[in-house]
Amino acid sequence: IRTKGKNFILPDGSEAASLDVIIVDFTTTHKFYEGNYDPKNIVPPGCFAIGTNPRQMTPSDDSPNKQADSCQGCPMNEFGSAGNGKACKNGRLLAVLPPDADKDSEMWTLEVSPTAIKGFDGYVASVARQFGMPPVSVITTVSLDDAVDYAKVVFSNPVPNERLEIAYARQGEAQE
Repeated sequence: IRTKGKNFILPDGSEAASLDVIIVDFTTTHKFYEGNYDPKNIVPPGCFAIGTNPRQMTPSDDSPNKQADSCQGCPMNEFGSAGNGKACKNGRLLAVLPPDADKDSEMWTLEVSPTAIKGFDGYVASVARQFGMPPVSVITTVSLDDAVDYAKVVFSNPVPNERLEIAYARQGEAQE
């Protein structure tokens, strides 16, 4: 799932201002790109990390240009390394299903940008407090924040997931 302006673009090309999804699982990502973004020449990150604990991230062995041995304390992962922000782009990668998913429904991914991490983490904590379970236990409404000019994903309106057994059964696939 991508964003374009204030809409989501689904894998089939359709657009929506908001979506109801089941967050099957999620992971933390750190990506450091060398040079400026060029939409005509998309390049992979020079250093990247993927993990479940943001405080214990280490660059992947597949990173072509590791910046440090650990993300914690890496100069590229410090505020101020890119103007007012970080040179290393921190995010969350979500594996999601539609609320009416079955065992054969296509799983989608949705990236949570650095500007939306705090809101996402707060949403996960509120679901844990309210339902005593992780986000897979609820259907979540995702929308884009109208108060900002950029695409900032907002998470809201958790309601019990009636297809919990299907989503749980697909967590291994989501982790892959």
